[in-house]
Amino acid sequence: MEFKEFSCIYSLRKIWKELVDESSNNIYQSYEFNVLYYKYRITSISNIKKKNTKCRFIVAYENGEAKCIAPLAIDKFPEKTIRLLGHGTNAGYLDYIYREPNYAKLLYNYIEKKYSGYKFDYIFVRENSPLSEVMKTCGTFNNYAIMFKEYETYFASLSKSTRQNIRTAYNRIKSDGMNYEFEVYDSFQSLGKEKLNLLNRIYHKRKADWNDGEIIDERTQRKVLKRDIIYVGLKKLSNPIVAILTIDSGIAAFLIGFSYNGGICIPRLAIDTDYGRYSPGMILINEYLKSLPCNQEYIFDLCRGDEKYKSSLGGVKSMTYRLTKR
Repeated sequence: MEFKEFSCIYSLRKIWKELVDESSNNIYQSYEFNVLYYKYRITSISNIKKKNTKCRFIVAYENGEAKCIAPLAIDKFPEKTIRLLGHGTNAGYLDYIYREPNYAKLLYNYIEKKYSGYKFDYIFVRENSPLSEVMKTCGTFNNYAIMFKEYETYFASLSKSTRQNIRTAYNRIKSDGMNYEFEVYDSFQSLGKEKLNLLNRIYHKRKADWNDGEIIDERTQRKVLKRDIIYVGLKKLSNPIVAILTIDSGIAAFLIGFSYNGGICIPRLAIDTDYGRYSPGMILINEYLKSLPCNQEYIFDLCRGDEKYKSSLGGVKSMTYRLTKR
């Protein structure tokens, strides 16, 4: 095999698209998504000031044909570390780019030898990735996906207590004299800047619940809005989905995802806890599933997280790993 190293992603567009089918569920391995990762990494303030990170794309060839691409972010300090491009963005699943798994193993072996003095830190790698067979697991993350075909059948398959909890959530809205509205957008243009700003505020308000209640200031929130991979993907990619649940004119919950042929990956779902009495996350997902066409197999991928509703709504658990050298 022959191995070549590239410093820029743009020259790899053709072979990248040959390796990743655009209609597949490998959204986060698509060329378009990795361009977002690349721009995020090379334009980070710390990188511009300190020149700490370089992006490298190592391609494995066999008989002149590209078989695998390793998209890497390589840090020089405080510790020499090799990561998968996309590390630090909290978006989706990370991996090498390949059609045949064995080539990913061969490419990893080459990189491990070439960068023998480096630490390896590969995060959010799916359990069925060939990388999990040649590296050591040092952390695990739960992921949930709902397998869906037809709403009535899906709802009937839920536990009795979950079905009752869903009914109770709707009944509380009604008994409190409120109304709800469910909206779906398929582009940033239809959503609009003002509404995205509102979603961003709710996201940071919810994020504060995980960070000892501290909400970052609005100036920092605006910076996040400009650089956050999920928001940038919403603006730049052709396949975004935004669903919003409004209760009594206030946004109670929203999700941002990216669709593919037969499913959607949802890296962001947030609720406003002021509406917690109405289980807005549960209603949001239920309304979205109700809106889908009947008799069409669909994967509703809720990605990482152990929120209770993900399993109670029928989410099937899978694992992603944090991997290092053996």
